[in-house]
Amino acid sequence: MKPNMKIDVVKTIIAFAVSALLGLLCFKVAPQTESRQWISLGVSALTMFLTFAPAIALEYSQAGKRAVSAKVVGWVFFIVLFAANLIFSFTDYDVVIYIICTGLLTVIGDSIIYSIARS
Repeated sequence: MKPNMKIDVVKTIIAFAVSALLGLLCFKVAPQTESRQWISLGVSALTMFLTFAPAIALEYSQAGKRAVSAKVVGWVFFIVLFAANLIFSFTDYDVVIYIICTGLLTVIGDSIIYSIARS
């Protein structure tokens, strides 16, 4: 029997708020050239939300230890993405490389979470 993943609305709102606030932090520390602040805000908030939501907002019924593993992987990738976004925010970077790096980290993290939850 495959586990069901249910969304907890309150925790999803919390995940969104935390991701938006951390995105705002990246916005504030990013250089003020070529709209990098707005790119930093959007990309960091989106990528962190996409890994933070599975870590706290999804409830994996009938998953047992897989649920714990999926949540741990979500937390790990959230921390990695937060660090990556801060590093990119403090440095002068190429926007395309920034989007590709954080996008790949997000897709890899969410793919691992999905694979664990569905195994």
